[in-house]
Amino acid sequence: MSGASPPSKKQPPETGPAGSVAVRLRLIGQMEAMTPGGVSVLPPGRKTRALLAVVALSTPRPALRGRLAELLWSRRPEEQSRASLRQEIHRLLEALSPAGREILNVTRDNISLHPGAAWVDVEDVMRATAAFPDSLSLLDGDLLEDLSGIDATFDAWLTTERERLRDKARIVAEARLSEQEAPESAIAAAQQLLMIDRAHEGAWRALMRAYAERGERGMAIQAYDRCRAVLVDLMDAEPSAETQALLVEIRGPAGKG
Repeated sequence: MSGASPPSKKQPPETGPAGSVAVRLRLIGQMEAMTPGGVSVLPPGRKTRALLAVVALSTPRPALRGRLAELLWSRRPEEQSRASLRQEIHRLLEALSPAGREILNVTRDNISLHPGAAWVDVEDVMRATAAFPDSLSLLDGDLLEDLSGIDATFDAWLTTERERLRDKARIVAEARLSEQEAPESAIAAAQQLLMIDRAHEGAWRALMRAYAERGERGMAIQAYDRCRAVLVDLMDAEPSAETQALLVEIRGPAGKG
């Protein structure tokens, strides 16, 4: 989008509540698991990656073994699914071993991340507020976009998690936008909201108004055109009467008829 540039992707912290972070987990977009020294500890198998992701997204609660087996092997008998889970836990622990510190706490009943051992991008996004929205820039793709299709039950869980993450980010971005008065900050806030929800007409209208207030009527009209294209593409719908009325107002007498 033209205008103010969206904030740059936030870098994860070097330390956590319980000492040095041993692994940085990126679950948004293509999954990554890196040590602070740049060594990848991402497991090669998709099921193993999914296991790590579910455990990370369950934080601060431990992930129950029975639930993990159900998510990843829903079509197998319980005994077989639990045996498969034990194999994947072994593979996951082996993949994470170069981190040089225990990342997972594995018990007979559940699995969890050791407090402070890992930085997880989703946690930062979920902690964002209108006053501190920087971590919203981490939401530059779909949650675990490379892990769809592992299992029908996992896919249903993933859809819910994606909606939860987007809903939280949308609420924060909307609150931030509502607080902006200057056109420049309104443009940046509207663009950030549109990165989260491309079809958000309120954000498109805020962008149109901000450009118009800066005297950039052409940019405001272009914003409307982009809004219309997105709505047609995603929803097979035209902009609302409110958005169309705003376009007429911005065009002014010379643009009527």
